[in-house]
Amino acid sequence: MSALRVTLLAGILLLIPALSPCVAQQTYMECTFDDKTIDQPIGTGGATLGEPVWVDASIQATVRSAPFPTPSLELHNTVDEPANLGFELAGAQVTAGLVVVSVDLWLQQTGPGWEYTVELYPIAWQRLVFIFVSEDGRIQLIDNAGEAAVVDPCPTGRMLPIVVAMDLDADTYSAWIDEIELVSDRALPNAALGFFRILVKTYRNYGQPSRLSIDRIAVTDYLPDVATVPTTWGRIRTLYHH
Repeated sequence: MSALRVTLLAGILLLIPALSPCVAQQTYMECTFDDKTIDQPIGTGGATLGEPVWVDASIQATVRSAPFPTPSLELHNTVDEPANLGFELAGAQVTAGLVVVSVDLWLQQTGPGWEYTVELYPIAWQRLVFIFVSEDGRIQLIDNAGEAAVVDPCPTGRMLPIVVAMDLDADTYSAWIDEIELVSDRALPNAALGFFRILVKTYRNYGQPSRLSIDRIAVTDYLPDVATVPTTWGRIRTLYHH
């Protein structure tokens, strides 16, 4: 092998560690419901037990064997008023670095009474990002600056993955719904307050048997595989070690 080829190969090898995808550093929370009893209400033991910390009395939150292939949490609002349940980190809120929140949803249908939100908060009740599933069959991605993106129509009858990656150092976030990147490095209101809580809200049911199923609620400091092309510096910084 010529000296030139050896030099080029050495240079390429030196670059490989810098461009290796990030590996998992920390999982702040992961609720899969796989170890829960089927057809029983979920407990409220918090993140260490893979459970919410509260469930409003008007929500039936039951572990089911369907529609996901593994046990999941089914939510049904039993009265005509908004109600919610909350998942919180087991330790202190995260105030720096990358925070990735992922939630898998499953809606059987949309229509009157089928309205839900997934909301991200610090300890203070000042919302970071708001994902709204409306009864008219759309998903809206909203922050304090307004509507950031819309998915229309909302996929039903199958898993719907949602990923929000918040860069608390750069005060930006990116979001994927159904493996499609909807926003990239968008300004994140209230980022300086940190991240601590996921709120899942059912709005009203109008007497309808609405059902929302949730599986694998996770908070990590790394970005899982998502359908994206690292084209911006912010995205490259997030995806790769430097």
